Amino acid sequence: MTEKIILIEENGTKTSYTITTAKNQNNPGNTGHDNLGKTGIVFLVEDKDSQRFALKIHQRGDAALFKANADNMKKQSYPGFVEIYKVGTVDITAEVDSDMIDFKDKNALLMEYAGSNFGTAHKFLHQVDQRVAEAFKYKSLLTALKYFTQLHHPSGKGKKGRAHGDFNQRNYLCGFNIQEYLTEDKTIKDKAGLEKKMIECELKLCDSAEKEELVSLSNPSLAGDDFWLTSKFTWSFANSSIDRDTYAVGFLAAWLLSNTKGTIEARDYLKEELNIDLAQYKEGKYSFLTMQELQNKIKNYIKLKVNSENYFFIEDDHRPSTNVFVLRPVDKFSQYCLQQELKTADDFATFYCTSDYSYINIKKRLGSNSSTGEGDEINTLFSQKIYDGISYLCSTITKKIDTETSLINKQHQPITEKNELERKIKKEENELSTNKKNWNTVHSQLSPENYEELNSQLEHFSKEITTCNKNITNYNTDLSNKKETIDNINLQIQSNDLDLEVQALQYLSQKPSPNIPSCFESLTSDYKTKADKIIKETISIIKARDSRLKQSQSKDD
Repeated sequence: MTEKIILIEENGTKTSYTITTAKNQNNPGNTGHDNLGKTGIVFLVEDKDSQRFALKIHQRGDAALFKANADNMKKQSYPGFVEIYKVGTVDITAEVDSDMIDFKDKNALLMEYAGSNFGTAHKFLHQVDQRVAEAFKYKSLLTALKYFTQLHHPSGKGKKGRAHGDFNQRNYLCGFNIQEYLTEDKTIKDKAGLEKKMIECELKLCDSAEKEELVSLSNPSLAGDDFWLTSKFTWSFANSSIDRDTYAVGFLAAWLLSNTKGTIEARDYLKEELNIDLAQYKEGKYSFLTMQELQNKIKNYIKLKVNSENYFFIEDDHRPSTNVFVLRPVDKFSQYCLQQELKTADDFATFYCTSDYSYINIKKRLGSNSSTGEGDEINTLFSQKIYDGISYLCSTITKKIDTETSLINKQHQPITEKNELERKIKKEENELSTNKKNWNTVHSQLSPENYEELNSQLEHFSKEITTCNKNITNYNTDLSNKKETIDNINLQIQSNDLDLEVQALQYLSQKPSPNIPSCFESLTSDYKTKADKIIKETISIIKARDSRLKQSQSKDD
């Protein structure tokens, strides 16, 4: 039975949603209601257009506070948090299991579906490549620090910081549904797809962004039994919800950065390994680091570690709602490939060896620290991009030659007509010269005795001269138009030259330096074979074209 549930907004609007088989955003794949959060349960639902949402229904705790927080999050969005679309109450249709009846009239909110929670996704990191897992950890930590720093220390005059108040692994969402990549026995069935998602995903926070005085006193779930580290620190020593956030994010840092799978105290680990003291006891109470201070210290630690290895790229465009991305060389090169267009010799040189993210420099960056198959993947990306560039060049050359041939053929008629006009003009000029000569001869013989007889001849030659001049003028006008047409076609032919494309093809076989092979030689064998074939075909077309032009010029000469 397809189960449906209705959300009734305060204005009375009713919207029906289908509960999918993956009912809980926090634990996709569950079919029961056993994964409750601190305040409610979250179902994965779809609207009539099959768009996914997460529907959170209040289940425990203060219902008024649940609604107040939901209204606040809907009214005022926070960078890095999932968007709240609707707030209302639940109505139950006849198309639900009997155990759903308890949800009737409960407060609920409809929010952006942002995938599986971080804790669930983290459990499968041991099944992906070590370098991907490492990048995902760095990314998750740096992004959490960014979002929490923005929340605690908002920029802008008069803005006050807020606390999350309930940061835990279920309230940190990774942007993809882990179940889509798993078999029934919870092994990864699409490792490459999952690794790509972990690199590219957009993590987001969900649930509370509370005013400080509204915070719960419960311990963060990051101290749960399913994590490597457990906290021995007395939670009640934290002075405020902001301090609790700082401790929770610090705990996340200790958990992700520690390679120890035994029990270790987060605060001790940060102090001993990272020289970060989350809290100092002063004047009878603990004084916590601010989130800004914690972010700076951890960012510096990661930056130093990453720089020493010279492997990962850390990128943050500093827009409030964007993740910090941690990329392997293959990820950076893949991104770089999408940004490049290979049309000229300079384009190929830049992509191959001269830019910071070129193939040669990325391969140097890769070194011996690559993830499994990363070098092969970079080689394939490079070869595919170069082959696509070669295909573009060869296709462009062929099209240009076809266009050139068409333009040359287009010139034939106006050239023929131009030549005919020039012949006619020359003929008229000869006739004009003859008529003028005849007129002058007759005129020199003119006398009173022969006036009547010779005057008629003069009139005849005068008319012939006028006709010749008129014809010459008309022919010259037509000739000017024909020459303009021919010149325009010539300009089109000249602008259609093959120099850039031919130079680019020539670059492919040149060594940029004695220690660097040619771009063509760096292709994988399969792409080299394909590229060699289309290059040879194109060179044959160029030679045939050059031969035709040479023959044409010989005829003209």
